[in-house]
Amino acid sequence: MKYIGTFLSIMIVCLGGCANLTPDVNDYTAKKLRLMQSLLDKTPDGAVGYWKMDEKNFGIVAVDSTLRKGSTVCRLVTEDEVKGGRSSTLVASYCKEPKGSWQ
Repeated sequence: MKYIGTFLSIMIVCLGGCANLTPDVNDYTAKKLRLMQSLLDKTPDGAVGYWKMDEKNFGIVAVDSTLRKGSTVCRLVTEDEVKGGRSSTLVASYCKEPKGSWQ
C-alpha cells in the first residue's frame, strides 16, 4: 500500500477493553465510524478496504491483524486517509463493543 501524506501514528490499546471512545466525539468521526463498520466486519487480515464520505473525505484501509482477548476483538489497521482534502497515514486499532459496533 503506497502511503500518502505525512505519517501519523495513533495506537489505541484495547486488550482489556476499549478506551471510552464514543462516536459523538465529533460529526466527522461519527460518520467515519459508521462508514467503517462493514469494512471492519468483513475485510480479512491482509486485505484492503475503502470508505468514502465525499470527494474530500475518504480512506483506504489495510487490515493488518485481528487481536482477541476474551470476548474483546480488535482490528489493527493502516489507513491512508484524506480529511478535508489533506492526506495522512494512520496506524490505529478499532475494537468491537459488546453491542456490535466498532470504536
